[in-house]
Amino acid sequence: MIRTQSQAFTMSQFDLFQNTLNKAKHSIAKDPLLVNIAENDLRLKQQSPCIDAGENIGLEKDIEDNSIPQRTTADIGAYELP
Repeated sequence: MIRTQSQAFTMSQFDLFQNTLNKAKHSIAKDPLLVNIAENDLRLKQQSPCIDAGENIGLEKDIEDNSIPQRTTADIGAYELP
């Protein structure tokens, strides 16, 4: 549930929240498709919607010392998919 001062939005209404209130325009509300959450492997799978979906915030390396970006733009998360 996303709440504003006057409204509440469910996750299925995320697009409406973004478009109606012009908020969180660069956010996504989808399964990030991590490799194995149970084993704390938080790297992205090849099909992840987080690949090339990040913003340039000045980072040059990810948590494993991979260069950012590897492709068009940064991935969302601590790991850049090589």
